[in-house]
This record gives sequence, C-alpha cells and structure tokens, in this order.
Amino acid sequence: MILVSSTVAAIDQQLLKCTEVQEDELKVRSCIEGAVKSQLEDDKQEEQEIEKRKTSVIIHGIAEPVADTSDERIENDLLQVAAMMEELDISDVKVDKVIRLGKRMPDNTNEDEISSKPRPLKVVFDNEENKLRVIRNAKNLRLAKDGGWKKVFVHQDLTPRQRQARNKLVQELKARLAQGEKDLTIYRGAVVKRRTYQSTEEN
Repeated sequence: MILVSSTVAAIDQQLLKCTEVQEDELKVRSCIEGAVKSQLEDDKQEEQEIEKRKTSVIIHGIAEPVADTSDERIENDLLQVAAMMEELDISDVKVDKVIRLGKRMPDNTNEDEISSKPRPLKVVFDNEENKLRVIRNAKNLRLAKDGGWKKVFVHQDLTPRQRQARNKLVQELKARLAQGEKDLTIYRGAVVKRRTYQSTEEN
C-alpha cells in the first residue's frame, strides 16, 4: 500500500515538473515517459530490497561484545540472540546470520563507552515465519524481570524508503495525539483508530 501510494505521488510530481519546464508536446511526452520509466525502475529495486529483508529484523539494545577477533564477537552475539529466544520461549527459531550495523568503535575505546552505545544488530532467520514469530513475541521482553531485556527492542528490517514513510506516520501520530485524539495506532500504512471490542452479556 505504501509502495503504491508513494509511486503515484512521485510520478505526479514528475508529470507536473515535465509540464512546467517543457513547452513542446513531444518534449513533454518524452519527459513523462522517462519519468515513469525511472520511477518503475526505482520501484523494482525497492521490491528487491524488501524481498531481501523479509527474513531479518533489527535489534536495538543488545550489549556489544568487546572480544578481540571478529569470530569471537559474532559468536558472542549469537549467544545473546539465543538467550533472547529462550526468554521469548521460541528457542527452536533458527538464526542464519548476525551482523552489527554501522562502524565499529576503535579498539582503544573503553568497554563502558561501547556498552552504553551498542550498535544495532541485524539478525537473519531461516524463514519469514520465524521472523514473524520473533516480532510477535518481542513485546514480552518488557515483562522480563531479569537479564536486562527491558531495554531491548526488535523492529522490522525496513528499507530507507519504508523508514521514511514510517517516520512520517510517526510524526502524524504524535501530532494527532498532541491535539487530543486517543486510541490511535499505525496500521497498514496509515494512522487509524485502535479496534475496541465491547463484551455484551446475554439477558
């Protein structure tokens, strides 16, 4: 839904630009065809990026290991992810790969600074269903009394375009809540009212 609406908006902008800067009909037509072709190519690349990310999540808040070698750090991250799966009671989920995102701090950085600013951890699972299981259960981390899991958050692995669209929705949500609206949430690319269910008793 977001991809389609953003495509239409982008093409509309290009069409307006073409008609504003070109006067000759043939040049306008050529400009429009080029704009549409370019946008369709961008959408194709976006779909490929979404496909590549469909089995992965981004985890914030997991302490970053300070081991000397890359293999040791990866092994440490795998162990922490395994511990998180145990906490979520889905230890059968298979992890294919873990990747720390962003530039690693220099080796002379002290451990306290590293632990206070851990880089996000990208975790790739063996299939999409297991990824969804992790996301569905991740809310339970806030209920954990031990292990420091309350500060760990699991998010969808979004493309830059998806993140931009998501940020706009978050800003809209905050603005509407600030204006006094209640029971709002983000669902399927829009800010909507939460569904409420009222129980009734039979007479």
